[in-house]
Amino acid sequence: MKEFIGKIVSVLKNRSKAIFKTRFRRRILKRQDVYWKKSTDSNKIYQKLYASDSMSQWKNMDNWQRRLENKLNAKEFAAKMGCKVARLYWNGKFEDFKLLDFNKLPATYVLKPISDYSSRNVYVMSDGYNLLTGKKYIDVNELKSEIHELYSSRPDLEMMIEEFIPQEAGNFEVANDYKFYMFNGNLAFIKMDEREGKAYEKVTFYDSNWNLFTKKILTFANVETPSKPPQHLEEMIRDAKKLSLAYENFVRIDFYDSPDGPVFGEFTPTPRGGVSFTPYGSKLLISYWERYCKGMI
Repeated sequence: MKEFIGKIVSVLKNRSKAIFKTRFRRRILKRQDVYWKKSTDSNKIYQKLYASDSMSQWKNMDNWQRRLENKLNAKEFAAKMGCKVARLYWNGKFEDFKLLDFNKLPATYVLKPISDYSSRNVYVMSDGYNLLTGKKYIDVNELKSEIHELYSSRPDLEMMIEEFIPQEAGNFEVANDYKFYMFNGNLAFIKMDEREGKAYEKVTFYDSNWNLFTKKILTFANVETPSKPPQHLEEMIRDAKKLSLAYENFVRIDFYDSPDGPVFGEFTPTPRGGVSFTPYGSKLLISYWERYCKGMI
């Protein structure tokens, strides 16, 4: 009998842990459901807005933050808030792309869809190489052919070409990502992705004073060896808080560091789809959500 009760207790504990582990993921899945699956006004998300537009124009729809899933809108919104953004060279659909003169582009640039995730279909180009994949394009027609195929597979696709932001030292390599988990102006933690191409070389988490989190927030995080902080950490935190207050809800805000200071990357409302967060990471995120964004999707 004692052995049977012990097994029941063990099962309940494990079930409780499983539920607890998925709490942040459930919250993110709910957001995905409301923001995208059940929405009937997705056309407004792709309506282009500009830094000069009023806040009332930005917010004239339910869950207006969805507009910032559009990377062009996200850049304009960040610029509206006074943040540095990468220069935009071009954007358009397939018919526009066929007219694009690649010879007028600089040797370094970034080509990507205006709405996608996890570096999908992103070309970080330097002298004919896509630094994310290591692929060398013999000539520009090879690259154009690949992009033509991408457009053909996605008829409504719109892409953009923007400035390749150099790293702090001025070199053109795949930049470190600094990802700020923000709740109405309050910072939970900073995730630093050190990368070589698409592969993560190292993933670490820090507080606002760049103290390393020694408990894992993601299952694959490094909790032993800290990395150097970005040169413009204070400015990044300032910009992250400013954008977060304007966003008015939970969001991950990404930045790069450059010789001229932090450059805004993008807003991510559903980071990782809520997957791979540890029980500790989930609990921490939910505690911030309940404290600073209570009742919000």
